[in-house]
Amino acid sequence: MITPKSSESCSLAVDVVLQSSDGEQLGAHSKNLELYSDAFPAAGSTMPPDGDIVELTENAETLRLMLRFTHNMTPPDLSALDLQTLFMFGETVSLKYGIQYASQSVSQEVNRRIDAHPLEILAYKTKVSDLSMIDDVARKTMAIPVEKVATVLVDIRPFALGCYTEKNGRR
Repeated sequence: MITPKSSESCSLAVDVVLQSSDGEQLGAHSKNLELYSDAFPAAGSTMPPDGDIVELTENAETLRLMLRFTHNMTPPDLSALDLQTLFMFGETVSLKYGIQYASQSVSQEVNRRIDAHPLEILAYKTKVSDLSMIDDVARKTMAIPVEKVATVLVDIRPFALGCYTEKNGRR
């Protein structure tokens, strides 16, 4: 079996292969996954047998980006990601893998986009329990008709929608 390389700029040996939902194999380092993530086991504790591949549910783009946050290097620039990709990546690193370094970068990029997408960002922040700047986001949604709010916030906790409508004097 040919073990995929982790990246062109990384000289660490690959000791685990991750396979994306779209079939791409990516080389990774179990020690880095352990250090930078809350979800991966301690290096060497439960390694798959030689030749086994760890199949994950994320696509290759998401995994490549995630793996860049498992190295001691300047974080990747997230500004080029479209909003939905940014949200999907944020949910992956925050809720599933607990990669705090990446979660913080996503939060900063999301906060930078508040003026352009306040309602979508309110829904995202509620989903991932990111309370940074939540009051600013909520204020920017005050003039949005409650009908639109209900369609965008359909998947978030009913409590959050109740708080929104109560703050706006709507029942």
